Amino acid sequence: MNKRVQTLKRALAGLGHQKKSQSIRYLRYLYHGTTADRAKEILARGFDISKSGEKSGAPLPGISASIEEEVAKDHAEWAGKKFGSTPAVVVIDGSNLNLASGKEFHRVWDKMGSFEEAIGWIKSDKEFDGVELWSGEEGIEEYEVLIFNIDKIKIVRVETRLDDVENQGE
Repeated sequence: MNKRVQTLKRALAGLGHQKKSQSIRYLRYLYHGTTADRAKEILARGFDISKSGEKSGAPLPGISASIEEEVAKDHAEWAGKKFGSTPAVVVIDGSNLNLASGKEFHRVWDKMGSFEEAIGWIKSDKEFDGVELWSGEEGIEEYEVLIFNIDKIKIVRVETRLDDVENQGE
């Protein structure tokens, strides 16, 4: 078994999530890698889906986060270098998010034939606030979660290499 699969299994075991039909309700944190400049904007105004994908050049219909803090830190380091800014990780309380499971997402993707159509179909189901983008040991792509319902995002704190900026709800 490869190292990423082992890490994922440990992470999922530690999440303490419970299955509710084809949804996952997280009881821990999600991590969004960005820059300190952008993190300040997020703290001031919340997440802005229209800015989704500016870092990578690949817009998504939601906010990308990871269940692994190290993955978000890697994204933050990359963004910091790209934009000449301090890396930052926005820590999100995932406990109130109802996410479609990766297993369901991949089933829909296989049925519809495209990533975009599968995301659109799951997004149209108002039961879900987002979706896992991996499924078991297959399709593990950086333990990524895509959050559609940005009104449900609760920011716990922002972490930078220099200091921790405390925010609401901790």
